[in-house]
Amino acid sequence: MSHPERIACLSTEAVDTLYRLGAQARIAGISGYTVYPPEARQEKPKISGFTTMKLGRSRPCSRIW
Repeated sequence: MSHPERIACLSTEAVDTLYRLGAQARIAGISGYTVYPPEARQEKPKISGFTTMKLGRSRPCSRIW
C-alpha cells in the first residue's frame, strides 16, 4: 500500500495528529487556524481556513492524495 507524499491539512486537528505521528515532512500546507503545534505555523505555508481555501496557494501542493 502506498502512502501520500504530500498532504494538505484543512483542519487543525489533522496538523496536530500528523506532527504527533512524526509525519510533518509530508505536510504541504496547513489551515490558517492552526495554532498547535507552534512550529507548524512557522514551518508550513497556510493554504486555507476550513471553509476558505485559497486555490492559488494550494497549487504548489498539487498531486495531493
